[in-house]
Amino acid sequence: MDAVVPWSRLLALIAPHYPKAGPKGGRPPMPLETMLRAYFLQNWYALSDPMAEETLYDRWDGCRPPQTASQCAKIVEVENH
Repeated sequence: MDAVVPWSRLLALIAPHYPKAGPKGGRPPMPLETMLRAYFLQNWYALSDPMAEETLYDRWDGCRPPQTASQCAKIVEVENH
C-alpha cells in the first residue's frame, strides 16, 4: 500500500477539509489516515461499508474504534514495521 499511494500528498490535500473535533464535545472523528487507508482497501477489494467495518474489526481482534482507535493504530504500526 505504501509503495503505490502517495500518502503524505493525499493527506495534505484532504486535511483542511476533514472534520475536526467540535467545541461541544461529542465523539471525535477517526484519524484521517485511518479513514483514507480504509477507503482505499474498501475500493480495492470491493467491500461494502458493513463488510469493510467487519473486516477491520476482525483484523484488529475486536478493537472497536473510536474508543480504542489509538490501540488499534498501535497494532497496525507494529505489524507494518
